[in-house]
This record gives sequence, C-alpha cells and structure tokens, in this order.
Amino acid sequence: MATAALRQVPSAAGGPRSAEFEADLDRLRRIMVTWPETYLVGRLTRTILRTPAGQSMTVAQRLRLGLVAILLRLFVPVVVTAVTSSWAGAPVWTWLGIAAFHGVLEASWGAGVTDPFFERQVVSLPATLEREADLRSLIDFTNRRWRARFYAPAAVVIAVLIIAAGALVAPDGLPGIHPGSLAMIGLVLYEFGEERAMRFLYFGLYGRESRFPHRLSWLSPADSPAVQGLLALWRRLTVVNGVSLTVDFVFVVLLVAPDSVPALLAPVAGFALAAVVLDSTSMFSVRNNVQRIVRHTRQATLESLRDRIEGLEPRKRDLTPAESEELRALLATYAAVRDAPTGPSGAETFGHAIRALAIPGLAFFLAVMAEVYAERLLDQLLP
Repeated sequence: MATAALRQVPSAAGGPRSAEFEADLDRLRRIMVTWPETYLVGRLTRTILRTPAGQSMTVAQRLRLGLVAILLRLFVPVVVTAVTSSWAGAPVWTWLGIAAFHGVLEASWGAGVTDPFFERQVVSLPATLEREADLRSLIDFTNRRWRARFYAPAAVVIAVLIIAAGALVAPDGLPGIHPGSLAMIGLVLYEFGEERAMRFLYFGLYGRESRFPHRLSWLSPADSPAVQGLLALWRRLTVVNGVSLTVDFVFVVLLVAPDSVPALLAPVAGFALAAVVLDSTSMFSVRNNVQRIVRHTRQATLESLRDRIEGLEPRKRDLTPAESEELRALLATYAAVRDAPTGPSGAETFGHAIRALAIPGLAFFLAVMAEVYAERLLDQLLP
C-alpha cells in the first residue's frame, strides 16, 4: 500500500562516498580514538619515548611506555616527600601500586589494541553526514579545540574543588594525610578531571555536528544503526567509567588512610558527587544532540511527504482509485514519521547514568561500612 508513498521520500542511503570522504573519516576516527594519549602523563610519556599518538606499537614498545608512565606518576609523590623531608611513614608501596595500575592502562591503550567496537561506533554518525564539507568542518574543529589548553584548566578546577570540599567538611583530616599521598590524590583527581573535561569537548563536536544534515532512516531516524551505535557506545563508556571510578575510590581510601569516618567521607563524597553530576550531564548532552540530528532528518522527510500530500488533497474528489490509495498511504506514512521517537527519554537516559554509577556507589557504601566496623573492632580488641 505504501509503495507509491515511499517513492516520494528521499532515500537514506544517498550516493556513493568519495575516496576523499573516506580518508577524512579515517582521520577523524584516529583523532577521536587516540585522544586519551594526549592527556598529561600520556603526552609526557610519548614525548620522552618519541612515540607519536596513534602509532601502533610492539609489545616491547608498550612495555617501555608503561614503565615510563609508572615512573612519571611515582615521581610526583616522591618529589613532594623529598621536598618536605617526610619519608617516615611514607606509603611508598601504595604509591607504586597506584602508579603501576595506571601504567598498565597506559601501556594497553593504543592504536594496536583499541577496542574495535569503539573504533567503529565513534564515527558512526559522522559517517552518515550528507555533505563532505561538513566532515572537514568537524576535523577542523577537533584540530583547533582538542588541545590541553582547553581541558587542562577544567581538570585542575575539578581536582581543586574536590580537595577543597574535603578540607571544608573535615578540616582536621587534610593535615593528617601524608604530603606524598596528598600529591598523589591530586594527580588521581586531576586525571579524573581530564577525562570528564575532555568529554565536554566531545559534546562540542556533537553540538557542531547536530547542525548538519545526515543520511538516516527516513521512517524512524532514531532507529538508524548510526544513532543506535553512538548511544550504545556512550552507554558502554558510562559503565566503564563507573568501574574506573570504583578503582579511583579505592585509591583515595588507601591514600587518605583516615583516622575517622568524616575524614574518609569528605573526599570520596566529593568525588562521587562530581561523577554523578558530570556523567549524568554527559549522557543528557549526547541525547540532546542526537535528538537534534534526528529531528532534522524527520523534518526533511515530513516536508517531502507534505508536498506530495498537498498536491493530491485539493482534488480529492477527482482522484483515481490508485491516487486515493496513494494519498491514504502518504497520510499513514506522515503520521508514522511524525510520531516516531526522537531518541531515548529523559528518564531512560538518567536511568542509564545512575545504573552505571551503581558500582562506585556500592563501593563507596562498602568502604564506609568497612571503616566503621574496623574502628569498632579495634576499639573492642585494643585496650
């Protein structure tokens, strides 16, 4: 019944892509996949080893990269401890464990071991851009804005705010932290801030892309593989970030080594609050930009259908049976396109963010309970 109507709607497939478009898409993919390598420690590590970001590495090269990353992170608390002459009671093994964990992550990240799902989905929407000039505009945007001068200040602010909040809630707790551990906490929080601040550059990219037309499914653009792929990617990233946040919680607890529950609660609660706010904002930003792209495609389809309908309706009484059938099909198609969802609802988006943060939330609760019961147990055992 809808065959005649479908002929009047622009195809989502479009024409074939040029070799230049495919090359530009690969350039954008490399930029987006390798952005963690531009963080402070990653950038210093690759500068020391003279290894450009995005370059495939052998196992030996990755091991060297991981070792340098460990030494750079360990350098921070060691220098602070040496300057303050506070070697007595310095938790060097804790610092080494934290540095080693991040060093392993540093060594495992790279063009040679990047998750294929991430590589594929990170450019799923740009791959559907209608105009090649728009893709080049996105590349120009990333080359201009994806710089440390844009995200490093934000990362510093996030780290300082969390430490300041902890100092206000538990003013007696901060002086009790070893100077080297406090420096390592600052580095952990800065890297946490780097990841969150860089996301907002991603959202600036998505916001720019949302102005451009895309080749999506005309009947239900939100169900297009490109759109669903991007949403699935960010849902997975939110879960991964939740797990990494749990690890950071453990690091903070180990470094704080508190004498009281408030001293433990202050930094971890600030950490958790920052994660909830920033991660929820991340998911809503992706959702809003996706909905804007979907609405553009839907509007173009509705205008095409409306033009065809308006050409038939004025002579409704004189239509042939075939034309009457075509009009009914067009009206039904118009209603289906108009009523199709534009993306996940706000409640669904918030639910994904909260579920992803459930793991660190549980870790936070267990850390607090462990501290409480450890204090009670020691009070009972010790005279």
